[in-house]
Amino acid sequence: MLKKLLNLFLITSITLLIQGCEIHSDHGLVPVIAQETRISDDETAKAIEVVNLGKKEITFSKETEFLKDVKEGNILVIPITPQTPDGMLIKVTGIERLSGGKVKISYKRAALAEAVVQGQLKASDIEIKPSDIDAVIVYHGSEAYISTLQSANQPITALAPDGSYIEALGSDELFTFKMSGTLGNDYANVKGTISLSLSFDFDLQIEDFSVKRLYVVGKTKSSKEVVAIAKAGLKREYNRQLGEVLFKPKVFYIGVLPVYIRPALQFYVGTGGEVKSEVRTSLKQTNKSSVGVEYDGAKWNPIRESSESLAFEQPVLEPIDAALKGFIGTRLVFYVYGVVGPYASVEGFLKLTANPLKDPWCKLSAGISALAGAKVEIFDKALIDAHFKLFTDEEPLYECTGKTAPFMLVTPLDSLSTYGSPYQSFRPQYKIFTIRSTKGQIGFRIDENADWLDVDRTSGTVDRNNPVTVTFTVNQNVAKSLPPGTKTYAKVCFVNTTNDRGTHCRTFSLTVAPEVSIVYDSTPFNIREGESPRKFPNTGGGLIFMSVNGNCPVEFSIVGRPKWIRTSTDVLVVDPGQTGTIQVSADDYFVKSLPVGRHRGDFVIEYSCVGDSSKEKRTVSIGARIHMNITTNKPSEGSTLVIPVGGPVTQVPSYTITVNKVNSEYDWSASIKECKRDRWFRCDYEYPDVRWLTISSGSGPAGSSITVSYLPNELTKLKKGFHGLTVEFSTDDDALHEWYSSFNKVSFGVEVVDHFTISGGPVSFSGDQGGPFFPQTASYTLTAEHTGTTFSVQTDANWLDISPTSGTVSKNNPAQVSLSVNSNANSLQPGEYTANLLFQAPNGDVITKSVTLYVNQPNSNLCTLQPTPLYAGDTNAGEPPGYIFFNYTPNNTPSCEFNNSVGVLYFPMWSDHADCGEGNPFSGYYGVYAQGGNSAGGGSFWMVESVNPTGNWCSGIGSFGANIIPLNKDVTIEFSRQDSQGNIFERYRMIVRVTIDSSKVSNDPYTGEPVFIDLSTPINGVQVEVKELRKIS
Repeated sequence: MLKKLLNLFLITSITLLIQGCEIHSDHGLVPVIAQETRISDDETAKAIEVVNLGKKEITFSKETEFLKDVKEGNILVIPITPQTPDGMLIKVTGIERLSGGKVKISYKRAALAEAVVQGQLKASDIEIKPSDIDAVIVYHGSEAYISTLQSANQPITALAPDGSYIEALGSDELFTFKMSGTLGNDYANVKGTISLSLSFDFDLQIEDFSVKRLYVVGKTKSSKEVVAIAKAGLKREYNRQLGEVLFKPKVFYIGVLPVYIRPALQFYVGTGGEVKSEVRTSLKQTNKSSVGVEYDGAKWNPIRESSESLAFEQPVLEPIDAALKGFIGTRLVFYVYGVVGPYASVEGFLKLTANPLKDPWCKLSAGISALAGAKVEIFDKALIDAHFKLFTDEEPLYECTGKTAPFMLVTPLDSLSTYGSPYQSFRPQYKIFTIRSTKGQIGFRIDENADWLDVDRTSGTVDRNNPVTVTFTVNQNVAKSLPPGTKTYAKVCFVNTTNDRGTHCRTFSLTVAPEVSIVYDSTPFNIREGESPRKFPNTGGGLIFMSVNGNCPVEFSIVGRPKWIRTSTDVLVVDPGQTGTIQVSADDYFVKSLPVGRHRGDFVIEYSCVGDSSKEKRTVSIGARIHMNITTNKPSEGSTLVIPVGGPVTQVPSYTITVNKVNSEYDWSASIKECKRDRWFRCDYEYPDVRWLTISSGSGPAGSSITVSYLPNELTKLKKGFHGLTVEFSTDDDALHEWYSSFNKVSFGVEVVDHFTISGGPVSFSGDQGGPFFPQTASYTLTAEHTGTTFSVQTDANWLDISPTSGTVSKNNPAQVSLSVNSNANSLQPGEYTANLLFQAPNGDVITKSVTLYVNQPNSNLCTLQPTPLYAGDTNAGEPPGYIFFNYTPNNTPSCEFNNSVGVLYFPMWSDHADCGEGNPFSGYYGVYAQGGNSAGGGSFWMVESVNPTGNWCSGIGSFGANIIPLNKDVTIEFSRQDSQGNIFERYRMIVRVTIDSSKVSNDPYTGEPVFIDLSTPINGVQVEVKELRKIS
């Protein structure tokens, strides 16, 4: 039980445990660690994935270097991790290497005497302080209710459903624990307050693989207040471990071997006897003790030192037969590597007996008893556990004498505690007490001085046969005028004015509820049956916001929540003027067991001032929709079917969808729907206009499957664009199938596209009459987005050759159609000629591209200029080159209007042109651009209009035009001089070749052109050759 609790609730404190708690403990005895002992490194500790305490197995997420050396028989020391909050000392019994690189180790518990040849751990006066508290636990049946520290200087309270609780508060070195335990189906209740300081001594010596000395002593200085109340009908003894307080582990060392010891303080309450009417008694006890055990290598010896002082309150009981014993005990336990080790226990008790036939007819005594011992499996398996009852000291405190004298009895034995607010009545509004005499007549008087408390009589006389009732009533006007969060007390004394027998005082209390605002912001959980809510992080859960205004800190408790709901804490203390939050989520373990359907989780938020038993309550709810567990072999990405418009449709896949049976039996139905947007762009799922999907079955039980297939004939009827259909599953619970839920739907998509697209161009050739014509070749590239189609191409010009004239193109296999001017062009007269290229798809669609041939008069409009390339930038690896400028020296040709030293074009090398909307397909590669510029003079600029052939990466984009050009081949570039309004003054054509080391050039995967430059190693410069520059208009 303890180990499970630690795994669940102490993870957040792991980092703090290691800091400030290391104690090196070698004292004279030279430490020697056994050869088989291995101390885990940090990498291995972080790789711990699962610790199965029942099967004694540890699974690691990967095989570290440390694990590679681990063998059967090795003793492993595992440090504190979220999965091992107390560390572990184990002996390896098996090693299994699992798929995915995981490693599973089987083990059994090891003892320190197996891991250490010789060494000593000695620590004296080790203090346990309030800051060491990790968690407070209250046990109720087989359940544990746990609370962890919320804020400094605030109490930590763990509360059980029967009202039993432990509250821990500390300042400096002193603990204060308040507790209440209900026993025997509410026949008895023991309440108490314990203030104490804690420290311990620890001395362990190992020689020759054997424990030679073990000395453990717990030291306490405590003050206890015990109140025992028993109702009529108590007939036997009841004992209960109320709970325990866990402290942070402390780390000691034997040489380099760490020893992790976690102290814990356990609390026990009990009562017993036989009571025929209500009995109340109390005790105050101050005690100083040192209790423990010592093993000297041969035998066990108990250790005890104790002193005490006692004070008591006169018991309240009727002179009839009665016997009552009540006690509160504390046990200091040491967990070594999470295994129970030594312990020391001190119990304070009070005992009351009554017999009306004797004189004295009642006796009250009190005392102290102590136990000590050790479970030694973790130290040395050859030793035998030790258990000692050290002592029981009892001291008489009070006797009831003069049994014939009248005795005043006031019943019931408890007090009035009322709770309310300025906006609602205080309840209970009143309490009635009965005063009577055991024999004869007596007088009584009631003394009280609280403004908020009224009493209907303050004095009178009673006898055995004529009791009187006294009613105490809350003055609502006075009570409601008190500030929120006020807690005030009234001392009420019942005085026997005849002989003082039975005179006693009680404390009445009034609590004004604090002003509290609770806001619960939540959405229902939407989770697939049997799956972890962590798979759906954006659905469900919420936050509870609690604000406090008043004079007291308020304790909020979550009560009665279903197991499938998890809260970040079940107890939260919020100071006045502050706001606290509790996160609500789905429990990863229990939510997996919920069946398909809707679930509602109600739980209660109880709150009151800290320490007040009167609670206000607020009920909140959260819903969970558990959807069908639907799985499919359809990939979540890349599964859209792409087909050419009109077909043909080939290689059509089919998929399986399974409705899994996890926790529940149910029937389902399935239908095919289409998302049609409403005016708010939400999906209305309706039956489709074209049903191009089919399912093998429209209904079935949980655990069955259907096959989803495409209908090729219907697919050919779809228009260009995206088309989506959804296979929707439903059960009888319509709430699980709202429009926003995707749990019950599997979507299918079809993208209908053109048979192919054509990139490249426009294509133009030019040359003087009779040839030759440039460029020598040009091309268009065909690409497709689907599985494949055919094409054919033809032209109406006899001077143009095409290769190939038909072919196939698919998604991963583009096709290139090359163009060249044949000898028929040599006989053409000067002028401009146009050829039409007709690309035909299987469905008859035709895409037309044009090719222009410019036949020039020999030497007409030819600019015979002398280009002088200037290089800027370094072409070495890691430093991209800059611009390559062109300056031209005019030869006074009238048709060429270039000024001296005017740059016509830029040829920059960039990995991503500033004007391009997309990056280079090759990361780290560069391309050469033809780019215009604003240096044409006269307020005009140069604009690139076309590049043929082109890399087609970034075409015609930017203020002056920019186009990546192929390398190591003739390229025709057309450009014009124009003004800012787009008026063109003249147009030129340039045939240029940019030459770069061919081993550094890569082809564009889309066009096949040599485009990209690899600058990962140095290249030998860039040469730009202008073969022709001609004015064309």
